[in-house]
Amino acid sequence: ELLQSQALKAADELAASRLNEQQRFAELQSKIRNHEIIRASPMKVWVNDQQLGYVQKQQESLQMIPCNIQQTQYKSIHLAVPYGQDKMSTMGLDPIFDALPNKHQFIRMTARFYDSPKGNLRRIGIVDARVNMPDNYTPGFDEHSIGFDGASGRISHCGSPVCKAEQYGNEDFVTIEVYLPPLSEMQSHPQLPRDPSFAPTLYRVGGGYNWYSPTVSFAINERPQVCAFENCPTSFRFCVTRYYNRSSVEIIALAKTDQGTIDALPERETLKW
Repeated sequence: ELLQSQALKAADELAASRLNEQQRFAELQSKIRNHEIIRASPMKVWVNDQQLGYVQKQQESLQMIPCNIQQTQYKSIHLAVPYGQDKMSTMGLDPIFDALPNKHQFIRMTARFYDSPKGNLRRIGIVDARVNMPDNYTPGFDEHSIGFDGASGRISHCGSPVCKAEQYGNEDFVTIEVYLPPLSEMQSHPQLPRDPSFAPTLYRVGGGYNWYSPTVSFAINERPQVCAFENCPTSFRFCVTRYYNRSSVEIIALAKTDQGTIDALPERETLKW
C-alpha cells in the first residue's frame, strides 16, 4: 500500500508538472508573436593543421539538435555542448538586426537553458554586430556586449557586473527585448554617450523608456526585471553561452514587432551602454 501510494503521488506530480508546462507555453504563445526559425552562426576559428598549416574552419562546440519538446507549435532550435567536452562556447545567432530609417522596432528572443548534472553556467546577451566573436567569447566582458548570468542574476558590461536582476535556472524562460528607434528620430534627437569618467554602474531610476535611444530590457518567466540599458548598438545580434558537456540552450522564439512586451517598472534602473 505504501509503494502504491508513493507511485500514485509520483504520477500526480508528473501530471501536474506536464500541465504546468503546457500552461507556461500557452501563456508565452499568447504574448510572443511572429515566431521565426533562427539559425546558429558558427564562429570561424583558425586551427593549426599538421598537413595544411593554419586553416580556417567553423567551430562545432555547440551543435544544433532537434527540439526535445514534442507536439508543440514552437519553431525552436536546441544548441547542445557535445559529450565529453567542457569548454566555454559562445554562439552568435543570426540574423543581425539593424535600426530602420522610419520604423520603431521591438526585437526579442526567448530562451531556456538545460544544465548537465554538474554545471550551472548559463549566460545570454547581445553583442555589437561589428565585433568578431571568437568561440571562447564571454558576453559582458568588454564594451561591445552585455551578458546576463543565470546563476548569479548579475548583468555584466565592460568586464564587470553592473546591476543585479533575478536568477534564472533550468527551464526558466529568459527574454531579452531590444527597442530600436527609427534612424531618423535618433539623428534628430542625438543622445549623449556615457561619460567615461563616470562609473559604469551609475543609472537613472524610473522615467520609463527614452524613445530616442536603443534600449535593452529583460524578463524572466514574463516578469519584467529592474535592470535596463540604453544607448545600445543600432546593429546587434543575440548570443548564448554554454560550458559543461551535455548542457544546452533552446531558442524558444524570436519576434520582431512594433510594440514591446516588457513593461518599464517604476523602480527601473537604466544604465548607459
